[in-house]
Amino acid sequence: MGNYEEVPLILGGHSFFSTMGNDPIPSPAEAREIVSTCLDAGIRMFDTTLSPEKVALGRALEELGRRDEAYLIAWNFLTPMAPADSAERPTEFRPEHLDQLLSELRTNRIDALVIHDLDTGISDKYARMEALVIDWQRQGHITDLGFWSPDETTLARFEQHNPFSFMVRPLNAYNAAEVAPHFKVSQESLGWKTYACSPFIRGWFLDKMVAEGAASGVNKIQLADLLLRYSLFHPHVDKVITAIRRTKWVRPNVNSVQAGPLSEDERLLVETLVKAVQM
Repeated sequence: MGNYEEVPLILGGHSFFSTMGNDPIPSPAEAREIVSTCLDAGIRMFDTTLSPEKVALGRALEELGRRDEAYLIAWNFLTPMAPADSAERPTEFRPEHLDQLLSELRTNRIDALVIHDLDTGISDKYARMEALVIDWQRQGHITDLGFWSPDETTLARFEQHNPFSFMVRPLNAYNAAEVAPHFKVSQESLGWKTYACSPFIRGWFLDKMVAEGAASGVNKIQLADLLLRYSLFHPHVDKVITAIRRTKWVRPNVNSVQAGPLSEDERLLVETLVKAVQM
């Protein structure tokens, strides 16, 4: 993956699309500032799931003239969306989609492509997609291939046939016990890089944790730091994908990385707050 290992954070594409957060969608100028600040801070990997995210990031990098400093991740979400639209479903990759991806990202190559399977398990549509993206990779259009949220069946299948080099899956203080084994197998048995996402769980869940934490003197900024570090420094996690919708939030995220793993008291506090919200 070249020289893109400075900070183990990946800027999430949801930074650029309003349906995926409570904050207004950044303007093109704000998007440029976010991207530039991330690059300057050592965040050089950028995840783009939805088409509007690809368009926003591609435009920002082109206008900044900094495409070669960035490592771009794209997915099989290919339908144009308006900010008011509901969440998009994954699309089966077809040959013509390569040009769409390159055009939206304003690039001549994609550093990493994630397959989000359309059905449970390994489907016929998945098999067609795998063959197609491997062909794109052989042609030099794609560097790395990744898989979304593999389960036990999927991971067992890849022990025999493994075209991928990384996986993406939510791992946070809410679901770590359930999904941690998948990260361990992906990393140790398959040799994949492991990218966790959703460190803050969901907005409504985070808000409830903040309310619970107030009694312990923990505010939202402190809790966000704890949750990010919980995911990032969990065993068998290489990087965390997180949205950053304001330039002023870049440095606090980098500071969280530099703070290192949670102390035992911090870990217990996070787990206690999660349990309190679940009750």
